[in-house]
Amino acid sequence: MAIIYFCLIVIHAVFGVLAGDRFFPISFIIGCVLEFIGYVGRSLGYKDPTKLSWYVVQSLGIAVAPILFMAGIYNTFGESIPVFGSKYSVLKPTKYRYIFIVSDVISFVVQCSGGGLSAYLASTDNGSDVGTNIMVAALAFQVFSMSVFMFLVLLFFYRVHKARKMKTYVVVEDPKYRYLEREYSAIRKPRYFRGYVYAYFIATILVYIRCVYRVAEMSTGFTGPTSQKEVWFLVFDLLMIILAVGIVTIFYPGAALAKGRLRKWMIPEEIDARLVLELEPEMEQEMEQEMESEMEPETKLKKEQFRIRPL
Repeated sequence: MAIIYFCLIVIHAVFGVLAGDRFFPISFIIGCVLEFIGYVGRSLGYKDPTKLSWYVVQSLGIAVAPILFMAGIYNTFGESIPVFGSKYSVLKPTKYRYIFIVSDVISFVVQCSGGGLSAYLASTDNGSDVGTNIMVAALAFQVFSMSVFMFLVLLFFYRVHKARKMKTYVVVEDPKYRYLEREYSAIRKPRYFRGYVYAYFIATILVYIRCVYRVAEMSTGFTGPTSQKEVWFLVFDLLMIILAVGIVTIFYPGAALAKGRLRKWMIPEEIDARLVLELEPEMEQEMEQEMESEMEPETKLKKEQFRIRPL
């Protein structure tokens, strides 16, 4: 496991340097380090359950890491919105990072307070139900926040898809009639970018599953059946995080968005943004066929007289 995390950290560091990006690689690198530290603390705590320090190491590492992972995802989604069109988003692109990161930080602070209270009550033999309930509530709030984010992401792409289905035919240069932002046509062209869109939503779902598991784990208490079964932890925590980080490593945002020195690799030849018909030929052909079928024979004009601009 250490080798896997080390490889992921190195790859993120290299991509971060090449893309000239800081926020995403730093958040994921620190997240991987904390996640690994949390696993070490859990392993040592399993061997010596009476030592409180191992519990603290485990709780902090496993609790903070998903917040950092999601922070990178929130920021990346905000950066991806203009590629399709900010008009399809409910919030401004920069708002996603601020709103949802603050929400996760609040959840973490409440988790820490609940964990501290739980440890204190346990040490005084007064029980730890109150602290545990606070932690469960904080985790549930984090899951709720992620649910809202996922809903906004789905709504955004639904609007993009709906706009594509409208198939508006435009001859003028008015930006409000464009289906997608034309200056990002070269970025949208590679299949890698399409894979990146799906990959990030899948990664979000994986982290979401992991957070739901944490709610179930905490709701049964530290000595409950969910907390005691290592198989469930390995599947719904460790595996979910490794898959999520692995997916976003393969579909790195700096590469998909053609940042920094990665741009010349993703877009070998810079294409004039005005030549949008050459960049999305499938849409062009589909729109032309429908337009010709809807026009009366006597009103059809020559094909070269039309200038279809779906973007």
